[in-house]
Amino acid sequence: MPQSNAVGFDGSGGFGGNFYAAYKHVYGPKRIEPLVYRNAPFMRDARKIDDFEGDSYMHTIQYEDPDTGSTNITQALNSGATSSQTARFAIWRGREYQTINLAAEEVRAARSDQGSLLRKKDTETRRVLARIGYRADIALHNGGSGIIASFTTPASLTGVNQITLDVPAMCVRFGVGMNLQVSTTNPVDGTAVSPLNSGAVASITGIQRSSIPGVPSILTLNQNLSTWAPALATSTQYFLLRAGDGVGFGQNVLNGGVCGLKSWLPAPPPVGTALTNRLSGSDSFWGFNRNADVTRLAGCAYQAQPGEKYQTTFQNAGQELYVNGGGNEPGKMMLYVSPSDYTGYQLELGPQTRYAGEATEGNSGFRRLLVTTQAGEMTLTADPQLEPGLFYMLDKDTYYIKTLDALPHLDEQDGLTGLRLGTADAQQLRWRAWYQLIFDEPGRNLVGRCV
Repeated sequence: MPQSNAVGFDGSGGFGGNFYAAYKHVYGPKRIEPLVYRNAPFMRDARKIDDFEGDSYMHTIQYEDPDTGSTNITQALNSGATSSQTARFAIWRGREYQTINLAAEEVRAARSDQGSLLRKKDTETRRVLARIGYRADIALHNGGSGIIASFTTPASLTGVNQITLDVPAMCVRFGVGMNLQVSTTNPVDGTAVSPLNSGAVASITGIQRSSIPGVPSILTLNQNLSTWAPALATSTQYFLLRAGDGVGFGQNVLNGGVCGLKSWLPAPPPVGTALTNRLSGSDSFWGFNRNADVTRLAGCAYQAQPGEKYQTTFQNAGQELYVNGGGNEPGKMMLYVSPSDYTGYQLELGPQTRYAGEATEGNSGFRRLLVTTQAGEMTLTADPQLEPGLFYMLDKDTYYIKTLDALPHLDEQDGLTGLRLGTADAQQLRWRAWYQLIFDEPGRNLVGRCV
């Protein structure tokens, strides 16, 4: 029997209402989590607290107790009014958006079989969920500027339309068709990047991928470098970001950048490079200068010596963390390394390797190793978002992801799952994430460099 033309497409009833109800049922938390957290161990392991209300969140860290006591009663009484040292940060939400379009015609063409449209959009939805999770995971690791990799220009730019990434493993952050901008800076204190050529965009047309050190990862662009950014100098390092992401996370609700691990725990320079202060003298982290106590406010740090074995590095780093009051939280201590460093450590141990129990949640289990240090027994996990040579020793009780609604969630704010587009005969499903990484006690965590 022919379908009535009265069947709605506004999501409020009829076919539209049934489709969107079915869509929300299919993509509930149990279906979403394996897609979002796949190959994202840090994001999956972190606690999520859905309470990020208001324009911003005033976060306070008590980083020092002056210990004004004394064996002398007079001295203790005179000093007793001294307060503990606190740092206050006005923190704004970060954001990520992904969309799926539903043409009116394809919806109506499936009017007698809503399941066919659901199946048709299944692959697209799974890709969107994986993508929004992946982009959130990248942001949680980075420095808030949107920078996702660096490259060094060749000695000549004539006719060059390819970029060789400085760290080959970072090729996983790029895809064919992705639009890029190039910056001269990679700030980690919330300030925006410095884009070249007014933020001109180039698209990726091809990728040669490698995760093996010494084997290059190469991006091919739709235009020559000299056309994209005429101010590029030869033999100079520059930074790449997804178009539109270089806004930072400063004191502005419109910024939308995420303050990731590289901001909360600035890393020491790579092995073999002179160890200097990890913070600039004018550090302004959410408006606060952390130079008052770098370790308590920006985490402990360790830099391995050239040729140092992984076992020695992790033991020395654990000692540094332990001496500064971190670690020894049973079941809470995590050690995240790059996949290549995971392999290197595993090969170094050989038959002495100890494995932790595998995670069993959905399809997001990770094979983990056990490492015993003075800071306690740690669970070592390979994290594909970490560049080779960078590692983190983290106490899960000291940080969390603060969200407004789930990470991610489907936009139904006006009561409609599908939102009509003003410029096309279609509706749109909008997935989004509003979130920020928060550390309560940065000083009980460590960032390090290994060989």
